[in-house]
Amino acid sequence: MKVCHDELTPEEIERHINRSILKAQLRGEAKAANDGEVLCTFCKYKLSNSSTRLSHIIPLSHGGETVAKNVVLSCQSCCDSKRSRTLPEWVERLNTQLDGVQSLMATRPYNVEKPAA
Repeated sequence: MKVCHDELTPEEIERHINRSILKAQLRGEAKAANDGEVLCTFCKYKLSNSSTRLSHIIPLSHGGETVAKNVVLSCQSCCDSKRSRTLPEWVERLNTQLDGVQSLMATRPYNVEKPAA
């Protein structure tokens, strides 16, 4: 995300810089722990620097802070899906979605074999 510093308050600039430093720190720790790779904490998707997002364990809307013990690295998809949910709320939502998919599969013919060529 490109940020035009001319349009930000000093507090917003500081917050942006702190987030960038925190993201770099977590990426470094992840590389050291995963043979040089940075993976999404949730789905294990391999992350590039530009695709890495910070996801709050306790969302800001629930009183969480942007500090190392409250953020993890995630992909855009997981970050967008989790949004401002707590982890238990997000897991409940994912389980509900999975239940719907399993119900659909149980009520419709499902053929995993490829059609004959």
